[in-house]
This record gives sequence, C-alpha cells and structure tokens, in this order.
Amino acid sequence: MNWTPEQLKEAEQRIQARCQVRRVQHQEPMQGVPQPKRKPSKRKQVDWGERFQLQCVKAGIASPELEHRFCPERRWRLDAAWVRLKIAVEVEGGVWINGRHNRGKGFLLDMDKYNNAGKRGWRIFRFTPSQVAVGKAVEFMKAVLGS
Repeated sequence: MNWTPEQLKEAEQRIQARCQVRRVQHQEPMQGVPQPKRKPSKRKQVDWGERFQLQCVKAGIASPELEHRFCPERRWRLDAAWVRLKIAVEVEGGVWINGRHNRGKGFLLDMDKYNNAGKRGWRIFRFTPSQVAVGKAVEFMKAVLGS
C-alpha cells in the first residue's frame, strides 16, 4: 500500500492523539456499588503496532497488516504481519515491570501461540517497545524483508 503524504500526516496525528494522557473524570461514588481499589492509570497508552506500521511506511517497507488473526480456531493475533510472506512482529511490553509476557501464565500462553504460529509456517520476530521507539525494530525488519 502506498501512502500519500496526507495519509501519513493523518496517521501520525492519530497516533499522537492516542498518546495523550487520558484522565478519568472523578464522579461521586454510587451507594452500594463497590469502588475500585486502584486509581486509574495516568500513563500514556501507545499503540506500538500502529507506530511500527508508520515507521515501516516511512522506511519504504511494505505496510504490515495489524492485529492479523493467524489461527481460525483461536483468538490469537499477531501485532504486525506480512501475511503473504508469513513474517510477523510481536511487541513484548512489560519487560522491566514483570508484565504479562514475563509472568508464568502469560509466558506459557505466549509459547503456545508462537509454537502454533511456527507450526503454520510463520516466522515471528519479537521486539520491546523501546526497540520500536528508537527504530531498531524497523531497521532489523528492513534487513529481513530485503527492502
């Protein structure tokens, strides 16, 4: 897919808007309704798949499909995929905070997903959000894809 400069600018603006800190407006608690124990997160929510896709387009790499569902029997999705080539990128968050991908159950579920993808002929490359942010992921994939 060839992107026009207007489409690139629109995609960048969409990503910027998603990165804005979203604060939940505080309302009076309803009586009889249990209240959450934690405060809403004030951290930025970044869509790393979209950011990676935009970097690919800027680097002259074919745009990957986001959230590709590779297994009809399961709800597994690949963050970014070149479907025809059966090459995918997974962005693994929570590396330094004992996130979902490093805790026991999440780690085992990821192994099951990656093994099943491999059985179906997929090559999966895994990166951290910081590797995507600094452009290492897109440079690596540029070499892999021969672009």
